[in-house]
Amino acid sequence: MHPDQLPLRYLAHAACALAACLLVAAGGPVRAQDAAVPAPAAGPREDEAAALARWQAQAQAGLAEAQFHLGRLYAQGRGPARDPAEAARWYRKAADQGHAEAQAYLALAYAGGRGVEKNAAIARVWFERAATQGNAIAQTMLGVMYSQGQGVARDPVQAVRWYRLAAAQGDAAAQADLGLLLLNGEGSARDPAQAADWLRRAAEQGNVIAQLNLGYLYEHGLGVAQSYAEEAAWLRKAAGRGAPDAQFALGILYCNGRGVPRDLAQGYRWLLLAAGHGHESARQAVAAFRPQLDARQRARAEAEARAWMPDTETGAHPADAGNP
Repeated sequence: MHPDQLPLRYLAHAACALAACLLVAAGGPVRAQDAAVPAPAAGPREDEAAALARWQAQAQAGLAEAQFHLGRLYAQGRGPARDPAEAARWYRKAADQGHAEAQAYLALAYAGGRGVEKNAAIARVWFERAATQGNAIAQTMLGVMYSQGQGVARDPVQAVRWYRLAAAQGDAAAQADLGLLLLNGEGSARDPAQAADWLRRAAEQGNVIAQLNLGYLYEHGLGVAQSYAEEAAWLRKAAGRGAPDAQFALGILYCNGRGVPRDLAQGYRWLLLAAGHGHESARQAVAAFRPQLDARQRARAEAEARAWMPDTETGAHPADAGNP
């Protein structure tokens, strides 16, 4: 491995993580436009039924946007009972009319086997149709497929191409994966500075994998000026959102006083959290640092670790109050 490449534990692809989330979700990612869909809005049951009836009437009349929205409602079980097959059926109707979002969601259905038989080849066809219309989700997913060789021959050049298109639209997962490919010189000339720029854009949007990897770049001065303080700042964001690798790395920084003031109790808390996720190195570190804390410090840290929940908005840890 090139000394400037990310080690394997940092190479979790952001878009692959996105793909997993999309396929686990009932109907794909949450869209801002969904807030305006009347059917799932809170209110009297009669209003929901009336709104659903309107969408159904418009969908039956052949309106592609209504067909897509109706598919979303069936996928999420918001109004009608959740029915992935019915969702896919309505996505297909809208997709056949050239509706880009419906094409992307239909592709996700085929990629994950949601309401249709799982078929990567068919998923690729629909992703390509949506992607050529500028749909960022489809562009990102094509990047995943070409990067990982899923349903297509592995082709990093094509992966970079599709990731760039989605990244330019602000897709954080695409930005994060593009950064990793550029850092490692896959599909394009190796460019640590550009890689750091894309990872930063994704990290600033809250992408956990980008935050973790940007911390690594600061640790080693890859594409950025070396800074342990910046490393700690980005690791804290990822750790606060529940990333075990970031929790472990941040715990070690606190225990050693690198980039942050030395604070064994704070470090021990982060190590406990990582160990609780099954992180083996964190378990070993917990055993090593535990004897250095007194009984009161250990008990408090262990209680805080047990009570902690990820903060998906800020990445904050309750024990951080008042700490640097």
